[in-house]
Amino acid sequence: MGCGGIANALYLPGIADIPRAEVIALCDTLPEPLEATARRFGIPQTYTDLGEMLAQSGIDLLINTTPIQAHYGLNLQAVEAGVHVYTEKSMTVTVEEADRLIEAARARGVLLASAPDMMVRPPVLRLKELVASQVVGPVVWAQVRSSHGGPESFPTPRDPGWFYQPGAGPILDMGVYGLYLITGLLWPARRVTAFSARSRPWRTVRRGRSKGWRSRPK
Repeated sequence: MGCGGIANALYLPGIADIPRAEVIALCDTLPEPLEATARRFGIPQTYTDLGEMLAQSGIDLLINTTPIQAHYGLNLQAVEAGVHVYTEKSMTVTVEEADRLIEAARARGVLLASAPDMMVRPPVLRLKELVASQVVGPVVWAQVRSSHGGPESFPTPRDPGWFYQPGAGPILDMGVYGLYLITGLLWPARRVTAFSARSRPWRTVRRGRSKGWRSRPK
């Protein structure tokens, strides 16, 4: 579900290297990137409605690469249809939504997983071993950073304004990587202090279908 840059650059090429996996259907609300992606990867079924795909395609697993704000509703729809779900971060926008989604998956007996996959990567697992064994000594201070230039810096088939609307933004899109990594390596956070600022009053799309489009973060 979702035929944007993440699906085309990462997920679909990666799945092609997994012998036990077969992509049999794609879904996107925009017909143009949907059909272009299907042609590129030779995927036979295309849908513009997730309900139709869940009812007709015969998929076992939904991979959700849509914008953040759409994750909860689409994930819940798939789970309630008895389909396993792997979703891009964040799987929901609120803790309450996450609790409802987890309970729904448990009730239907389906698997629910969410990116990022930082803590199963071999270098991170090795680093966790080193920290746990105190090879590096007791950790008294650590810093982590995750950032990029915003979605307007990537070629995308849709305008990136979703990134600057409620429910998205740099913390849910990029901050999750650093937060997940540092708490996974060290310990659960006991207290969080946050600071916020805007680096630019306007963001201008530099590549892709919406090149030249301007957005003012809210």
